[in-house]
Amino acid sequence: MRYKLIKSFVVNYKLILILILATILRFYNLDFQSPWLDEIHSLNESNPNLSIFDLYERIKMGEQLPPLYFYILYFIFKLFGYSIAVARGFSALLGVITVYSCFLLTKELINKRTALVAALFMCFNYYMILYSQEARPYMLFTLFMLFSYYRMVLFIKSHSTKNAVWYGVAACLMIHSHLVGFFTLFAQFVTLILYFILKEGVNRKQLLKGGTIAAVVLLILYIPAFDALISLSDIKSFWIRPLAADGLTLIYNSFFGKSEIIIVFNLIFYFGFFYWLFEQGKSNIKKTGEKLAEHWVSIILILWISLTLLIPLIRTYTSVPMILGKYLIAILPAIIIILAIGVTHIKNNFLSATLVALYSIFTLVFIIIIEDYYVSVKKAQFRESTSYIMERNSKNHKVVTSLPLYLPYFFQKENKNYEIINSDLNVFIEDQAQKKRPIKAFWYFDGHNRKYNPKKETIEFLKKNYIIQDSYTGFQAWTRHYVVKEESNIKVEFTQAELTQLLSMSQIKSYVEKFNFEQNHLSVKGWAIFKNVNSKNTEIRLMLFNNQTGYLIETTDKIRSDVTAFLKLDYNADYSGFETNMDLDYIPKGNYLLGIWLKNDVENINGLFLHKEEIKIQ
Repeated sequence: MRYKLIKSFVVNYKLILILILATILRFYNLDFQSPWLDEIHSLNESNPNLSIFDLYERIKMGEQLPPLYFYILYFIFKLFGYSIAVARGFSALLGVITVYSCFLLTKELINKRTALVAALFMCFNYYMILYSQEARPYMLFTLFMLFSYYRMVLFIKSHSTKNAVWYGVAACLMIHSHLVGFFTLFAQFVTLILYFILKEGVNRKQLLKGGTIAAVVLLILYIPAFDALISLSDIKSFWIRPLAADGLTLIYNSFFGKSEIIIVFNLIFYFGFFYWLFEQGKSNIKKTGEKLAEHWVSIILILWISLTLLIPLIRTYTSVPMILGKYLIAILPAIIIILAIGVTHIKNNFLSATLVALYSIFTLVFIIIIEDYYVSVKKAQFRESTSYIMERNSKNHKVVTSLPLYLPYFFQKENKNYEIINSDLNVFIEDQAQKKRPIKAFWYFDGHNRKYNPKKETIEFLKKNYIIQDSYTGFQAWTRHYVVKEESNIKVEFTQAELTQLLSMSQIKSYVEKFNFEQNHLSVKGWAIFKNVNSKNTEIRLMLFNNQTGYLIETTDKIRSDVTAFLKLDYNADYSGFETNMDLDYIPKGNYLLGIWLKNDVENINGLFLHKEEIKIQ
């Protein structure tokens, strides 16, 4: 037994190393990004606290997708806990298996050498890594799509009842995973029809029998989700924007992270693929039909890409936009297999191996260094914004938002039962102005491309009645805490001893990059840290300081990963940014200095830095 395992490892060590690398690339820093809008949908629709009877209705209300992924995720949450890390871990695992599935399919289509290169390219592909770390159905769909093509190829090679049943099961799993699977199924259907008509020497009777068996199996297994097919045909409008003139080009480039050098490599590999086609065409003429199977490889791949695109394109330009990059992940494995065929069929083996190595190295460098994929924020920071609210909402003020469905997951995990009001800021303030709502303290949260841009009337009402006591702006998410002026506690008195201690804190390092004050309007931007202290737990508050009295002003926290990088720090200064841009008419007249007050309860340190520019409130 041990000998067999050792022999298996020696024979397959390249594939094993690729799968290990794929695992690292997909699981590393899996929980770094906040769950964003679509992922919160997955968390809501697969909530393990729902009954199994309520689950389908929740999915039907919240998604225009088949329910299989959400059912699986529901039971995974039951077993391993209800968190975004668990949901993304499921996708990452599927992503690794998808790399292996790509190897199996390419091996059946071409040979083991090309299959290893296809698996390597799939392992490194930017888009595949991205969606392997996304709590959405795309990796489940990609896996079952590859599985269905694998079983289809086996069925083409041998029209046995067993292969027919397996193909029917695999194709059904594909369309159970995503509605785009119907378009790919159409491509497979056309492929099988052409094979039935054009392939010489095929046992058409056996092929027809097997195809019928596969179709019956597919139809029977799809009955539980037949509503998804009806919903697809009933769609009259969709949230997807119309496809731009260069839309497909942009989507294709995004498959490879928009890296120009990778796209240039791709062009070289496409030339290799078409040269291979040309050579196979010549050998087919000279050697009768012996090489026809290799021609069917190109037919399968080209139909896979073209026909999967055809129906969405027709519907996009005639009725409802249906083209979206993540939906077209359906064609990416076919593109990767074409690239692998192109590079491995370069006749000079040294050149071929060199190109594969360079392609892999440049892809890794692009992902890890140029794109900063694992350490730069790329998803809307719902988690950080809601955490900010929970840390500072000791009085349980209500939360107003235009995105009410996306906050309970975060609040309920921390057992916070804040009142959440579904309203746009302008509408909410208009209701207060018309006395439909009382003037009380509240938080406002928004995000996902919804920027802070209230109407003039809203701004005037807020200035008249509220002070912004807390403010946070993250990536595609922001929140402000509005406190009624009469209830606000913006004045802070210090004793001489306290002030001396705060000002003597030599551990503070601060820099004001922008300072502008005119006509009682202050604009400030900068950063501040405690030296050798993780900035994540440091609270930064700006204040106007006069003698021993400070007046707190609106402070918006900003993520400043550039500070950590520029200063070459070995500790985290990413949370060091601050900003304010506001009128100070509510501050008593007098001469002030800008104070930057830092407080870290974890390290039990407190300090104050005074900026030299004088501020005169008139």
